[in-house]
Amino acid sequence: MRLTRTVGPAAPPVTVEEAKAHCRVDSDHEDDLFAAWIDTAVDLLDGPTGMLGRAIVRQEWLLELASWSGAIVLPVEPVLSVGVAYLDQGGAEQDVDVDMTWLQRAPGMAPELHFASGFTQPALSASDPYPVRITMVCGFGDAADVPPAIKMAMKMMVEHWHEHRGVVAAGGSVSEIPMSAQALLGRWRRVL
Repeated sequence: MRLTRTVGPAAPPVTVEEAKAHCRVDSDHEDDLFAAWIDTAVDLLDGPTGMLGRAIVRQEWLLELASWSGAIVLPVEPVLSVGVAYLDQGGAEQDVDVDMTWLQRAPGMAPELHFASGFTQPALSASDPYPVRITMVCGFGDAADVPPAIKMAMKMMVEHWHEHRGVVAAGGSVSEIPMSAQALLGRWRRVL
């Protein structure tokens, strides 16, 4: 199995202007720093390896498999759409008819891709280690569609980094993510 993000989000979930308003900053001289903090928050939270274990803003992922499988657990969620292709014995890419696939989205479970009962698994290319290719569009949608709790937690993270720029705080500990932000993120963490 190989998983690759092929198209990143068009915009971050939180804008520099939103983060600065949350921090009560109205000057323009730290815009690059605020953008870097937002990027850091996204990097910590987003994607299958992020703390949330899910995509935040719409993005595209390619899951490549060595062979056909009955049900395929999709490693990124929420899934907006899926397309399946494969390399045939001649090495040419062929699309699987969308009517031959369906998604199972049970609460508390990872989404699964299933093939319809009439689907016959075509022979695959022997020269490619990953001839089955599943393209997934994932995320909550555009930045405006991201749940408010995630957006607020990101603003709180940026605020924390704005106020605590050093690594060490005298007389106390510096937390990567404030407890209140962690609480907001808790219900959105993907647990498998």
